[in-house]
Amino acid sequence: MSSESRSVSQIVADREHNIWVSALGIGLYHYRITGNPPPQSTPTHFTESSAGKHKISHDVVSCVRPGGNGKIWFGTVS
Repeated sequence: MSSESRSVSQIVADREHNIWVSALGIGLYHYRITGNPPPQSTPTHFTESSAGKHKISHDVVSCVRPGGNGKIWFGTVS
């Protein structure tokens, strides 16, 4: 995350051991973990100003939860 980070609300791992970070004011980050030790990560940043499939309804993401179906659920203020 950038040095402009506000407040991290949650950090969770999905069933594929990728990391999801929800933040208040800067959206949602997904870190896809790949490779053998040392692991590498490829970050994806989801915001309300992102284009296409990376767009979310609001940059304040208060919670993130992995679903039983392999999907990720997250809550925003709108």
